[in-house]
Amino acid sequence: WILATVLMSSCAATDTHRSTGEYVDDTTLLTRTKAALINDADTDGMAIDVEVYRGTVQLNGTADSHEKRAAATRVVEGIAGVRAVENNLRVAPEARRAGEYIDDKTLEARVAAALARSDDVSVMAVEIEAYRGEVSLGGFVGSVEEKQRASEVAGTVEGVRKVVNGIAIRPPANG
Repeated sequence: WILATVLMSSCAATDTHRSTGEYVDDTTLLTRTKAALINDADTDGMAIDVEVYRGTVQLNGTADSHEKRAAATRVVEGIAGVRAVENNLRVAPEARRAGEYIDDKTLEARVAAALARSDDVSVMAVEIEAYRGEVSLGGFVGSVEEKQRASEVAGTVEGVRKVVNGIAIRPPANG
């Protein structure tokens, strides 16, 4: 009886952690969202990173135009099970040269390393995207303080010109 109670409680949701069922639902929704974005001719599905937490879908990355950014929101809003859409897509109509792309990926790695060294930020909860020295942060964290700390840490990394913080606070279980 005690073992069953312990096992069942490990599957229960809390205000900041998903239950096993919620995790499975979010993973399924993530897969359906990514597929819909890739299959839609009006979006840049391959350039969009998708995060899902309790039915809230967050879009991070780049779009070639304002129209494609808006199309991504429309596509996601049409998916069953989506409770809310947070569109953090940056409009970046110019393609980067290979060297710029490598510089951005190196900067992303340096920001991730800085966040990993911080005791105040869960680097696994933060999505990092760099574009010509501008770093965008996305994902879901547990508190306003953690969100603010992520910006502070990212801003200290050499090569970061600007930090755009699109991180969301995890919605409560009943929210």
